[in-house]
Amino acid sequence: MISDEGSHFISKHFEKLLQRFGVRHKLATPITPKQVAKLRFQIGKFKLFLRKLYQLLEKIGQLSLMMLFGPIGRHTRLPSE
Repeated sequence: MISDEGSHFISKHFEKLLQRFGVRHKLATPITPKQVAKLRFQIGKFKLFLRKLYQLLEKIGQLSLMMLFGPIGRHTRLPSE
């Protein structure tokens, strides 16, 4: 179990309960607002990258269809079966 050093995780009763069930308790340093801001920024950059990649893949897919079937415009008639 990992906790952020909160007071409810440091009590003797809690430690005895964890020992009873064989659970190991590790303390982690709390995340600061500055770290949260950095994470949000990096996640935003990653989302932007994924959007651009998706758009690129869509264009590649459209180009490959055009190479197979030729340009299909609004007024192009498709062959009927």
